[in-house]
Amino acid sequence: MEPVAASPPRNCIRPFGYSTSDCGYCKGERASLLPGNVSPNDSSKTWGMLADVMTTQTYEEFNARGWRRSGIHLYKPCNFESCCPTLTIRLKAEQFQMTKSQAKVLKRMQNLLNPTKKKKQKSTQPSFEEQVLVSSGALTALSNCTQTALNKSLAQTDNMNIRNRNLTATYKVRKQSKQARKNRTISVVSSICAQVAGKLNLQRQSLVKSVVQNLVLPEVNDSGGLISDIRADAHEPSGQIVITMQLRQDLNASGNLDIDMREETEDKLADFYQQRIRKKLLPSQREVTIQTIPAYASALDPEVFKLYAVYQHVVHNDPDPFTTKQSDNEEMEGTSIPSSDFDWGNAPRYFLDRVEPMLQDMCREYDKELHGTIRNNYCSFYQFLVEAPFPVDNRSTPTNPPTCGNYHQHYKIGDFLIAVGVVDILPTGLSSVYLFYDPAFSHHLVALGKYAILKEIEYTNNHLRCPYYYLGYFIESCQKMRYKAEYRPSQLLCPKYFKWVDAEPALIKLRQTPRHVCALVDEEEEQSQYEPYNHDYVLNQIQMDIGAGMNVTFDMLQDSGKEVVKPVLEEFILEAGQKLSMECLVKLT
Repeated sequence: MEPVAASPPRNCIRPFGYSTSDCGYCKGERASLLPGNVSPNDSSKTWGMLADVMTTQTYEEFNARGWRRSGIHLYKPCNFESCCPTLTIRLKAEQFQMTKSQAKVLKRMQNLLNPTKKKKQKSTQPSFEEQVLVSSGALTALSNCTQTALNKSLAQTDNMNIRNRNLTATYKVRKQSKQARKNRTISVVSSICAQVAGKLNLQRQSLVKSVVQNLVLPEVNDSGGLISDIRADAHEPSGQIVITMQLRQDLNASGNLDIDMREETEDKLADFYQQRIRKKLLPSQREVTIQTIPAYASALDPEVFKLYAVYQHVVHNDPDPFTTKQSDNEEMEGTSIPSSDFDWGNAPRYFLDRVEPMLQDMCREYDKELHGTIRNNYCSFYQFLVEAPFPVDNRSTPTNPPTCGNYHQHYKIGDFLIAVGVVDILPTGLSSVYLFYDPAFSHHLVALGKYAILKEIEYTNNHLRCPYYYLGYFIESCQKMRYKAEYRPSQLLCPKYFKWVDAEPALIKLRQTPRHVCALVDEEEEQSQYEPYNHDYVLNQIQMDIGAGMNVTFDMLQDSGKEVVKPVLEEFILEAGQKLSMECLVKLT
C-alpha cells in the first residue's frame, strides 16, 4: 500500500544539512567516548534548516522527532554521533506532582511579597549598654569594690575559715524594661552575698545589707564620662546587690541597641524595589503579575531588551551593549545600521511601523558611539527570541484564550519587570523556549528560573488546559540540565524510534550506557512493526523551489539536477521522517 500523497505544503524550509562543532556542555571532555578519534572541536553534530514559514501543528510534529528551534533556525541533534546526547522531555502537566523543594520556591515568593512580623532570637552580641559598661571599666571597678566590701564585712566575724576563703564578686546586666531603655538607665546585679551566706550558713539579709553599707562606689568621672549617676541598693529577700547607673542622654547607640526578642519586619522586597525603581512599593503592588504578550509586541518595549542585555552580560558573560563599544576588528562594527537594511522576516505590520522609532528613542539615552552596538545586539535578540516561523497574527494584544504562536510572558512586581519567559503555545501544550530575568533579584530574593517553570506549568493547566508542558532537552551527561527530570511525571522521547516513554525507567537505561544514549523502547517489537517506505514515491512527492518560477518535484529534474538535490532530500527525509518531509516545500535557491 502506497502512502497517501501529501497536501500542498504550508511549510517552507531551507536545508543546511549536517554540521559539527565543539560541545557547549562538556567543552569537548567527552569527545573521547565517540568512535573514530573525533576531535573535541567536532564532537557535537546536528542537522539544521531555516523555516521561512511553518504551522505550529507541523512544528509540534517536528518537536516529537527531536527538533527544537531558535528563532526560525530549526535543528535536530544527531544523538548517536554526539558526545552529549540531548533528549526531548515533556511533563504530563495535569498530573504534575510538586515536590517540597519546588513548593518552597512558591512559598519564598509569597513570603517576599507579604513579609510577616517575626521574633528574632536573643542575640549573643553584647548590647550597646553592655558595651558602654565594658569600655568604661565600670563592671571591673564594681567587682573590685564589692570584693573589698565583702571582705570587710566578713572580717568582722571571728571565723578564720570565712576570712581566708577565695571569694569573687561578679555582676550580670539585668534585662531592661521599656521605661529603662527610654530613660537610658541600666542595672547590674550580683548574687555574691547570697552564695556566700548559703555556703557559710550566714543570714543573707544581714550580709547584703552590711556589704552595701561598706561599698565604696567608683566615681562617675572614672567611667570616661559615659555614666552620669550611680547608686547601690540591697535586695534583702534575695541577697542580691543591685547597682543602677544612669547613662548620658546624648550617647548615640548608632542603631546597635540589642533588645531581647524584639519584633521587626524585614521587607527585602521594598528595599530592592526602592533601589531599582526609585519609587516606594505600594501595598496594591505586592503581587507578581504575569502577562502573556505576542513576542513581536513585547519586543517593542525597550525594558524587555534592556533586561535581556543585562541577563546575557551577567549570566553568560556577553558584552554589555549599553557600555561596551565594539572594536573595529569584531564581526559587527559599532556603526549604526538602518532598520531598512535589516531583514525583519515575516514580522507583522505594527512591528515594522514602530521598531525604528523605538530604537531611535532608546539610542538617544546613550552615547552616539554605542548606537551601532545597541542596534546590532537588538537584531541578535530579535533573531533569537522574537522571530518565529509561525503564521503572523497582526494583533498586537493577546487573545483570550490565546491562539497558537510565540509569546513573551512578562513577570512584573509593580513597575519592575523581573523576568520574561519566551514560550511557544502549541496545539497540545506549552513549550518553554528561554527565560531571562533580573540576575540580582534571582540571586538575592527568589530563584526565578525555578519559579517561572512552576508558573508555566500552572499556565498550561489553568489557562491553556493542555496536557503537556515541553521543557526542551534533557541531558544526562550535564549536571545543569538534569533538573528537568525533577518535574514529574515526565516523558522522554526515544532518540531512535521517536516514541514517548516514561522518564523513570528510561533514565535507568540511559545511565547504564557510557554516553547516556540508547533506544528507550523494545527494539525487537519496533523492528517487527517497521514497514519500509517507498523511497522513490516519497522522493518524488517533495515539492521544491529551485528558482524556476514554479514548484517542481524530483522526477521533473534532469539527471544532472537530480545528482545535486538527491543527497539533500534523502538527508531531510531521514531526519524529518516521511510524513513531515512531504508536508514541506524545500527551498534550494
